[in-house]
Amino acid sequence: MTTHISLASNALFTRYIATTTIESQELLDPEQLQIIKKIVQHAGALLEVAHCSLALVDASNTAVVTLAALLPHGQQPRRTRFRFNEGVAGWVAAHRSSLFLNHAEHDPRFRRLGDQPIGSILCVPLLDQQQLLGTLTVSSTQVAYFDEQKQRILEILADQAVQTIVHARQTAIVQQQTRQREMLFRLSRTLVAQLDPEALSRTILAAIQSVAPCQQAIIYLTDEGAHKLVPRAELESEPLQIEDAHPIREIRTTQLTSESIDLENQQALPASAAHHRHPMLRPPFRCGDHPEWSPAEMAVPLLTRNTLYGVIWLTRSTAFHSEEFRLVRHISAMMTTALENRAVQHKPKSEGAQQMQVGFLSKVAHELRSPINTINGYLDLALEGVAGDLNEQQHEFLRRARSGSEHLYALLEDLLLIARADTGQLQLNRAIMHLADVIENAVEEMELTASDNGIVVGVEIAPNLPRLYGDAIRLQQVIRNLLNNALRFTPEGGQVTIAARLAEQASSDEEGGTIELLVSDTGVGIEPEKLAYIFDRFVQAVPGSRGRSGGHGLAIVKMVVELHGGAVKVKSAPGEGSTFVCTLPCLLT
Repeated sequence: MTTHISLASNALFTRYIATTTIESQELLDPEQLQIIKKIVQHAGALLEVAHCSLALVDASNTAVVTLAALLPHGQQPRRTRFRFNEGVAGWVAAHRSSLFLNHAEHDPRFRRLGDQPIGSILCVPLLDQQQLLGTLTVSSTQVAYFDEQKQRILEILADQAVQTIVHARQTAIVQQQTRQREMLFRLSRTLVAQLDPEALSRTILAAIQSVAPCQQAIIYLTDEGAHKLVPRAELESEPLQIEDAHPIREIRTTQLTSESIDLENQQALPASAAHHRHPMLRPPFRCGDHPEWSPAEMAVPLLTRNTLYGVIWLTRSTAFHSEEFRLVRHISAMMTTALENRAVQHKPKSEGAQQMQVGFLSKVAHELRSPINTINGYLDLALEGVAGDLNEQQHEFLRRARSGSEHLYALLEDLLLIARADTGQLQLNRAIMHLADVIENAVEEMELTASDNGIVVGVEIAPNLPRLYGDAIRLQQVIRNLLNNALRFTPEGGQVTIAARLAEQASSDEEGGTIELLVSDTGVGIEPEKLAYIFDRFVQAVPGSRGRSGGHGLAIVKMVVELHGGAVKVKSAPGEGSTFVCTLPCLLT
């Protein structure tokens, strides 16, 4: 009996994934497309012509394709395609300079498209610095109709079109990479706990077919002797359509139609990728005089250290793009670490096995850090206005995206810290530091969350606070987790206060003494019987709290504070809020 992936799960998963290949024409949303059409209409009105068109460079960067057009007699625009140096638009695209022909019919660069007579034609390039985006063209039935003044007017309108197109592309990139980040994070969370091989294969293929649509996708695993690649899961040949979802492909893990591949068969791309231990791409090609094209292929080995687990192989009629290649490699790396984790789970527990588990988490974190850092970079550039001025709503959306990205990164750091602590690998990077600076950074991280929930955050730092000899990054992690915990359990209109002071019994001498770090809230409080285990891992003392938490935040607080030679305690009562007090030794000799 054939085993299929759940269609509902597949459709739900697909909604969170961005298709990576977006041609220029598809980057404009309806509102931006209307702006482009208005520019075309304004060009026609200002220059008093009945025909105007705007074309954008296609994905191959070898032609321009008409996107919007003003045509006489109510004619509908066609997506006319001009290869570079073909027609007037193609010539302008190739030479990146304006051109007007006062006797168009007599110029060899002119290409007639309809029965309407053309006396003269003017075309200007759409340039973003040195990058060609497309062309803007107007024509008239009159001979010698255009001059330098009309050319200047058209170039000004072209600049407006360039700004709209650039903004649309930057917005699309941010949105696309945000969806990619969410997809990779969801996938990593699924794979960390996924030990069933069939479920693992189905999850991976569901992700891959969403980021790199293909006609064929197969997961091969090596046999025990590592002499063959044996198919483990494959896509069904025909996509299915279910209500309220994109067409999807069923995945089967039994009764497969694909055959095994001998690793010595270097003509097969999966075997070649396995042999060379490196991902490979092959564009569509013809064999000899055969009229049909062979499909494009992508083969990515599932490789860790010196162990080859298998190969993922994709084929389709069109070439794979670099962004698709990058995403498939990310997903393949996640599958590799999941396979490695599964192998560890089936071995007796040992120090080596624990080390491998930490390695697994480290690899997953590394795969997630890259897209998160990319997203952060684009968001920071956009917030700084590098991509152009933002209106208030756009700025707010980008701020929230940046805050969410920081939250994901913080979760990764929490999980890695616990894993390293379990294997004795957790070490502090101590330096002389001021606690006030660390508090300021942590509060800034949580500012947006507090504002959204209508909670006031107050900061009270005693003057002349002694310095600490500690790990600033880990202490910021402590403060962030305490603030996050307080915000989650404090209702709207409440208050959270973070304070730092010298302990009453201590002196102000930097050579000794203790600093108290306090985080108080006006939240729901904690029941007395639960206070004893709130610092245990994966424990949530108050169910139904606002926001998300893995239940390990307070465990990390206790762990890091004690590594600094300090201690943490809590005072709380139901309905009266909570106060967490961390004691930290001052700078020691």
